[in-house]
Amino acid sequence: MGELIKAITSSAPLLAVTVVIVIVATVTLLAVFVVAFAQGRSIAFWPPSIGERPKPASVLTEVPSPQAGTTSKPAASVRGAESWPPVAGSVFTTSSGAQYVMEDRLSVGGVSVIYRAAALNNREQPVVIKALWIGPEPDAEILRAFSNEARATARLKHPNIAAPYDSGTYAGYPFLVMEFFTGGSLHAWLSTHDQMRGQDIISVARQVFSAVDYAHQQGVIHRDLKPGNILFESDPQGRVALADFGIARIVGAAQIPITGAVSMAGTLTYISPEALRSQPVSFATDIYSCGVILYEMIAGTPPFSAAGGDFGSIIGQILSGAPDIRKRKSSVSHELAERIGLALHSDPQQRPVSATAILAGIERDLLVLH
Repeated sequence: MGELIKAITSSAPLLAVTVVIVIVATVTLLAVFVVAFAQGRSIAFWPPSIGERPKPASVLTEVPSPQAGTTSKPAASVRGAESWPPVAGSVFTTSSGAQYVMEDRLSVGGVSVIYRAAALNNREQPVVIKALWIGPEPDAEILRAFSNEARATARLKHPNIAAPYDSGTYAGYPFLVMEFFTGGSLHAWLSTHDQMRGQDIISVARQVFSAVDYAHQQGVIHRDLKPGNILFESDPQGRVALADFGIARIVGAAQIPITGAVSMAGTLTYISPEALRSQPVSFATDIYSCGVILYEMIAGTPPFSAAGGDFGSIIGQILSGAPDIRKRKSSVSHELAERIGLALHSDPQQRPVSATAILAGIERDLLVLH
């Protein structure tokens, strides 16, 4: 071995080749370990070893139903939407006995997963199933929030609120059955269009703000108003409906804190300053979010943003006050800018008294936007 090392070090070409071989081998070995780690395999660097690749979620068996005398919490070993059934073809049975067949997974949120499904006896009419996937304890705060959604939406009957149909549990996970909208969300629409026409802004704002006012009349604060929760039956000129009362609070009930173990209640860009300060929320909290949504429909971007996920920066922006929309959209009239500024006022008492009051007297200004 000593003679080999001496021969390699005494020859410059041979030494260069040896160094290249060592570098290539090291990089290759590291790449293999990185890929194995990404696949979820167990790895050990010395002695070098790589475990078997985990089985995909699609081959996992369904979480066993709780046995008599046990809690309704699913098996502790099953975590996350990717490792939890249902799969296509699974049947959800509601508390009323209705049955729905899961067809596809649409999206995964922080605490819930959304599926497209259809009634077992009417496969032509799609529905949405929203299932709480985190497997909470029976008395967990997040489960109470999910139950709040069922109670809140059940009492709201309005053409611009996504209709709830039924609810139940699947393998210990609670779920809601709701109306399906084929036109997507306002968020998706804004993501694929350069700007929104004034007449479309008026159509969406009228319908959504009417739904917000109706919910307030029923004592319900939505608390999570955002473009992703505004759904189109076809397009902005068709029927528009407000969805997802997952963190709604029925006035008079015990308040769930704005921060929780899973995530902050509400989406940061649309949340009000008082909610960020963990102060009591009110109907004015939803008015503020309506102002943010109107601002975004006009300007193409929300008033607050933070590059690279700098949450501290965006919180600072929200607490310091909203920028004048005319800095983003010069064609906005003084009256329209002033009304949006009031809706985004840091003092809840200074905001319009209702969501529809935001639009009073400014629809003509919206219509001529370009």
